[in-house]
Amino acid sequence: MTARRRLAKGEYTLKQGLPQRKLERDFMNGNHVKPFLPPGVSKEYLELREYSISNMLPLAQAAPLQRLKVSGFSTHGKDSASQELDSKLWRNTWQYNRMDARQKIVYADAYNHGRGIVSVAASTVVQKAKISIESPDKVHVEMDPEDPFKPLYAVKIITDESEMKTGAGIILPNGETYHPGGSIRKAWVYDEKGWMHFKTSGQSSAWEYVSEGAHSMDAVPFVPYDVNLDSSGKPHSILAQLLPTQKAINFVRFATLLALQFSAHRQRAISGYDPVVRTEEDEIVYQKDKNGVEIMDPLTGLRVPVLESLGRMGVDRLVTFANKDVKVWDMPESNLENYINVHNSLIEELFARAQIPPQYQLINMHNLTGDALSGAESTLTSFVGDLKATFSESHEQVMRLAARAVGHDGIDDYSSEIAWGDGETRSFGQIIDAITKLISVGFPKKAAFAMIPGATDTKVNTWMDMSKAELHTQWAVMEGQTEELDEDLSKA
Repeated sequence: MTARRRLAKGEYTLKQGLPQRKLERDFMNGNHVKPFLPPGVSKEYLELREYSISNMLPLAQAAPLQRLKVSGFSTHGKDSASQELDSKLWRNTWQYNRMDARQKIVYADAYNHGRGIVSVAASTVVQKAKISIESPDKVHVEMDPEDPFKPLYAVKIITDESEMKTGAGIILPNGETYHPGGSIRKAWVYDEKGWMHFKTSGQSSAWEYVSEGAHSMDAVPFVPYDVNLDSSGKPHSILAQLLPTQKAINFVRFATLLALQFSAHRQRAISGYDPVVRTEEDEIVYQKDKNGVEIMDPLTGLRVPVLESLGRMGVDRLVTFANKDVKVWDMPESNLENYINVHNSLIEELFARAQIPPQYQLINMHNLTGDALSGAESTLTSFVGDLKATFSESHEQVMRLAARAVGHDGIDDYSSEIAWGDGETRSFGQIIDAITKLISVGFPKKAAFAMIPGATDTKVNTWMDMSKAELHTQWAVMEGQTEELDEDLSKA
């Protein structure tokens, strides 16, 4: 397949998936499809519909993603040279590109759309690689038909506003100048050996060849972070599975607000009473303006009758009616408990689908012990473990590509491993007690230090250096005391 055909397929695939990605992004940001209302309803109904949106999706997403934080990278080399290479690669790739803060972006894309994307390239700075978070709206990674879990090529398309055509244009109401078809679209097609650059400008849809080149990755320099993969290598969004329940939550909230507004209070009703004022000849009296002209209803076009006022009702007032057939009665208030129960059950369903424990919902929580809370966390812990296993493979590929980009040797093996920070809730005292016991039975100190909450490779290496320095100081003091003791013995 030629680069142009790959570009055409990538452009088509990106365009086809854009509506679904936009829907998922809108729902995550709170721009939901509102509950249905028939045309012509009053403003009061429209306002209640606006209030009905309750976005539970950010909490469902944040619970697992907040526990995903890479703390280190290792090839498990035992010699000092290998360990130094690991540290150098970590500093010059991961930390150089501020991935500690940016890693959550690619996790969120994977959660929302089924796939996050990271690209790797050689940096203009010597011995450093550039790692970039790519938008799923701009990059398509095509998988190999023979191996659906291996990227075959990647297409990246951007719109470059900095190269817009200048000259005559249309002045918009906000004062800006619009140049029809003036933006420049750029595209790159990458495979495992090199890249080819195209562009198109104006209103033309034809791609023009610009340039091409080679890279040193020996693989497609775009790494997909896929979740919910099927046997054909197609990822599936986690968020998309939650959207029907979120829509139902909004609908039930809307129905609850309607009931609360219009039928949640006890209503008094009167039947058999005609408030229209009539003459002695039983003719209806109509309202007139100051000029004596009858007033017409602007909506119906009919004359407006004069109505007799009942006055204000109260506990200290008595209302009487001339007609003995008039009846005054009450309409009981609506019971909102059923609405609330349905609403809460839908929230529980959404969080169950998202594998979020009940304590995050703050519903029906009574006297839960620490063990009970830990047990409730097991589902979320398993979910996070699955995400870590999936994302670890992608992170390791990113680090391998980064190593190739900077020309490191001996890093391209598959024994490398990503170290994740411990995101589970534990007592700090329990952790330290466990670490102390491990060290006392000969467990390696460096591995034990890595278990401390918030530990990173950089911190662990610093702690090891400090520990060695303190040990040398203690030996020096002990040797000095021994020499003094020998001198005292010789004098005696």
